[in-house]
Amino acid sequence: MKTAKSERYKELLEDYKAVIGIAKQQESGIIKLRKLDSKNQVYNPMDKNKYNIMKSKLEQHGCPVIAAHGDDERFLLSFGAEAISDEYGILHLGDIPSASAFFEEIIHHTQFKKYGAIKQDDYIERAAREIAANRKLLKHGKAYGFTSDDFSDIETNLNYWEQDFKRRVGASYDESNIKREI
Repeated sequence: MKTAKSERYKELLEDYKAVIGIAKQQESGIIKLRKLDSKNQVYNPMDKNKYNIMKSKLEQHGCPVIAAHGDDERFLLSFGAEAISDEYGILHLGDIPSASAFFEEIIHHTQFKKYGAIKQDDYIERAAREIAANRKLLKHGKAYGFTSDDFSDIETNLNYWEQDFKRRVGASYDESNIKREI
């Protein structure tokens, strides 16, 4: 009999394998995933006061936020991530993420509320949501206070997800009927 814990482990392991695959592509210059320095610190964290205010407002509006410490922090680091939104609609945030990571997870949380959780093996849905999120980040990045490195990373990620979507669907995101904008 399978337990929920062993199923969750398998899901996380699959996510980890997927991220390792992306990280290997990153080494070849296709996608830049890590924004953490050699000490696993964010190299361009957002303003601490702005972050605390926004985090508090999210919580007031019913968005569960977990400040990553201990196992949660190790979970984030295993993905080379500053922040992750999970399949339960919870935001897991490192100490103080970059503005781009913070806003991306807010977008994903909103997608979660609007479209539901992504099934583990639904790579088309994941790609569609990543495309919509990255486009929104590019559109509003200046207002969000992104750095030039943030914009470069977002453009690289967008290109990766658009190619992945087209490979899986046989049409571009714009040509498809799958829309995940918020």
